[in-house]
Amino acid sequence: MKFPNWFKLFWWSSLLLAFSSILIPRYKGFVAGQSTPVDLLLSLVWVALLLLPLFQEISLFGVSLKKEIESLKSDFKKEVTSLRADIRNSVDVRAQISPNFIFPTPPPDSQLPAMEKRLNSVIEDALKSRGVQHSEAPMPELTASEDARFMFGVRFSIERELRRIRQHRMPEDNPSRRFVPTLQLARWLADSGLIDRGIEGAIREVWFVASPAIHGEPVTPVQVAFVRDLAPRLVAALRAIES
Repeated sequence: MKFPNWFKLFWWSSLLLAFSSILIPRYKGFVAGQSTPVDLLLSLVWVALLLLPLFQEISLFGVSLKKEIESLKSDFKKEVTSLRADIRNSVDVRAQISPNFIFPTPPPDSQLPAMEKRLNSVIEDALKSRGVQHSEAPMPELTASEDARFMFGVRFSIERELRRIRQHRMPEDNPSRRFVPTLQLARWLADSGLIDRGIEGAIREVWFVASPAIHGEPVTPVQVAFVRDLAPRLVAALRAIES
């Protein structure tokens, strides 16, 4: 049970005053050498109460008086140990989960006109709620920078080749139903011996450098040059794998 600091201070002060009120009437006898073992014991307890805030542990006749900090340290260590165990279990469980996800397929073409009409109505309502009429809404130019288009082309080409190799390995698998993230797919192909470990590492590094541009983040000229130099040969190496 945890007590607030004001209660601890009040309790300590009350005990100190109680023992002081008992010892003060006995002070004359104690000075005159007429003290009893009980007086000595009460005096030692009174001194221990005085010194308790200054020391973490005080022992009297085999009885230890400890500050609550020791209990807090013990509780903290237990919490850290429990947290480490939870993290370890979480990592172990995550490592055992198959990295396959349901990849939703696009609706058939026959449903697109009705869907377009419904979504246009939703967008129109959103514009009106902000005081913008459809005719007044500026039409943004949906373009991307040359570097972003190139980075997208690199990722697209790498992923297409990896899924081609996977489909050759597992022709009965339907890639539209079982989506595997690209880097996990590359690792799986390397584990299966279908691509070299070095190629898998090159895919990972090129993927990491090219990804920021796809998500609208700025890229540096050095990053673009890195991908431009490696990506064509990397894709050529993947295409050379027998289909």
